[in-house]
Amino acid sequence: DESIREWDAASGECLQTLLGHTDEVLSVCLSTGEKYLYSGSYDKTVGVWDLKEGALVRRMEGHTDWVYSVYESPDGNILSGSEDKTIKKWDAITGEC
Repeated sequence: DESIREWDAASGECLQTLLGHTDEVLSVCLSTGEKYLYSGSYDKTVGVWDLKEGALVRRMEGHTDWVYSVYESPDGNILSGSEDKTIKKWDAITGEC
């Protein structure tokens, strides 16, 4: 579905539900330091979520087809792979590609 859920592994309790994508979420990646979560979706966007606030803080647009993979590189940038046959490198601070 269009949501992302954070679960407590020990209790099985849903801690929060993140809403903001307009189509199914295909991939998530936790940032170094665990402050942010990155997501890729059928809606062709990459989302940046603040886990403490439970809010979408940035939506990065640029792919022309669904985003099936997101990854935080060692230099702190976000990489996304898409069905459009491209890999994009995003600045995690500005959201620029």
